[in-house]
Amino acid sequence: MNIYAKIGLTILAILGGSKLLSAKRALEVGNDLNVNIINPRLGKASFNDIEVIVDVQLQNPTQGKLHIIQPFVQLFSHNTKLASTLVSNKAFTLKPLSQTTLDPFVFKLGFTTILDQLQKLNYDIPSDYSLFKKVTWLIANKNQLLSQLKLSVKYTTQVNGLQYSDTEYINF
Repeated sequence: MNIYAKIGLTILAILGGSKLLSAKRALEVGNDLNVNIINPRLGKASFNDIEVIVDVQLQNPTQGKLHIIQPFVQLFSHNTKLASTLVSNKAFTLKPLSQTTLDPFVFKLGFTTILDQLQKLNYDIPSDYSLFKKVTWLIANKNQLLSQLKLSVKYTTQVNGLQYSDTEYINF
C-alpha cells in the first residue's frame, strides 16, 4: 500500500471516529437537558384570534454548564402546524444543577385557522351560523374546542452545539 493510501485511510478513520463521537454525544444531549412545557393557558380572546401561552422551563441536572440557543417553538394540532415563534439566535448559559423558565411564548391563533382545523377533524360546527356567530360560539366554547384540537408543542434548540428537539402535548 502506498503512502497516499495510508494517509487517506488515516484521515477517513479520524473523521469517522469524530462523527461517531459526535453522534454519541448527540444522543446524550437529551440526558443533559430537561425541557418542560409548563403552565399552558389561554390568554386574551378577541373577535380575530385567541392567545395560547406556554412557559418553557429548562433544567440542567449535570455538573457542567450547558450553552443553549433560544428554542424555536411550534404549536401543532394533529400534526398540522398552527403557529410558531420567530427564530432567534439568542444564546445563554445554564449553570450546573440549575433551572430557568424562559419568557412566555404567546401564539395567536386566528379563528379561521381554528375553524378550518375543527372542520378537518369533522367536528360538528353549526353550518347555518354566520362567521360572526361562529366566532362568538368559538369564544363561548373555547376550552372544550381547544381540547378537541389535541395541541402539542414542538421545540428545537441547540445545546452545547448539538441540536435537540422534542414534542409535548398540552392540556388546559
